[in-house]
Amino acid sequence: MAAAFLTAFANLPASVGVMGIMYVAGGLWSTLGVQLFGGTVYDGNPALEGTDYMEEGYDILNNNDYAMAFMSLFTFITAGPYHEFIEAAEAAIPVVGYLYHVSFYVRG
Repeated sequence: MAAAFLTAFANLPASVGVMGIMYVAGGLWSTLGVQLFGGTVYDGNPALEGTDYMEEGYDILNNNDYAMAFMSLFTFITAGPYHEFIEAAEAAIPVVGYLYHVSFYVRG
């Protein structure tokens, strides 16, 4: 356990550049997400009725503000509810929602 911690700590300076690029990309996509989807993903939206996104309770991860947009992208990348996020974005704003999430996954 101690060796793993020391190895991770020793590699921290080498990973600062990559983490910075990931933060900047996440910030740019979060800002874009707020502008595109702000106010469109909420409980009770008729366009999202019956989607896996709403049934699984992911409606808390929305793009109504910058912090939640960043958190939703972080969850999209790390936890993997890809289908649910893309389905909700596609239902809220057709075509653009798909392009937004796929472009972040590929470029971000």
